[in-house]
Amino acid sequence: MQETSTHLPVDRLNEASPVGASSFGWSSFNLHRTKIVVSIVALVLLLTALVAAARAVSFEALWASVRAAHVEWILATILLISVGQLLRIVRFKRLLEWDRAVSAHTASQATLVGQTINWLLPIRVGDLWRIWRASRNRPGSLLWTTSTVIVEKSADSLVLAAFAGVLLLAPLPEGFSLPIVRLLVTALAGALLISGLSALSSNGFRRRLLKFVPRVEAWFDVAGAAPPSNLLWKSGAGRWLEAMGYSAAIWVVAILTNVALAYAFDIHISPADHVLLLLALQTSSVFSPVPGNVGIFSLVSLGVLTAIGIGSAEALAYGSVLYVLVYGTLLAAAAATFLPPLQSDSPSLPAQHAPHP
Repeated sequence: MQETSTHLPVDRLNEASPVGASSFGWSSFNLHRTKIVVSIVALVLLLTALVAAARAVSFEALWASVRAAHVEWILATILLISVGQLLRIVRFKRLLEWDRAVSAHTASQATLVGQTINWLLPIRVGDLWRIWRASRNRPGSLLWTTSTVIVEKSADSLVLAAFAGVLLLAPLPEGFSLPIVRLLVTALAGALLISGLSALSSNGFRRRLLKFVPRVEAWFDVAGAAPPSNLLWKSGAGRWLEAMGYSAAIWVVAILTNVALAYAFDIHISPADHVLLLLALQTSSVFSPVPGNVGIFSLVSLGVLTAIGIGSAEALAYGSVLYVLVYGTLLAAAAATFLPPLQSDSPSLPAQHAPHP
């Protein structure tokens, strides 16, 4: 499971003025201040619901399901989670390099620590960390770094909207009320599509982004035109295709992660069921005001999988283990970005002087 979040108000940023950045951060905090109070209430209610759901499943049955999980598929799940995080780091680095170069360590720390902060705090200040960390020591890059975060969120929303659109055409399991589920999926697909396109409404974002948009007349300039392959891959179009390709790969890996963990618990459901589970988990995680998403994975997995026909113990164990693996891997990777490099720079050798003739 990966992370998406709401878009950032780029128009409030003034790249040339540090005051604009500070006011942006303060206004973002005020914007989510009420959400902190709501989070406390939601956390209490969610924990109450989780306790009520857990009471329907005996601890012995839950623990037996966890102990019976196949270790090789657990390891495969961790590997896929790591691959998904690596793809996110590479995508962020590549998007930043549309404007100027950035080190792999900076991109890794900004991406992983930003996700960790977003996970722990429901006010999404992790995105502010990402912007600050990636633009630090890179003068003039504040606005484009913010735009990069928006491009990521837009691409994620568009890919998930495509998944929801495909789900509308796929047969759903008998345990669900088809009209209600299709209505909810349609609304989700529309919301994701609007969210993915809404970033273009920002004037500051459009001005900064225009130079990376392929010029349409280049495609019709027959006289002296470059080969079609160059127009596709060596222009702005190639950059956008690359960004969308990374986003699609990230979410395909997220589905494969859920599939691998399902095999660990001998849960065999259709690809459409996995897409439905992914959308339910992602939507609940993004819009939930609960800090740390405590109980979200367990409750959503319990609700979706039991409706499909999976036992309560297996469903609850699946969601709980998924939560531990996703965020445990994220915490370990984020902490590793603060460790010193394994190999220090090799000491410089003393200069050798040529012998005098």
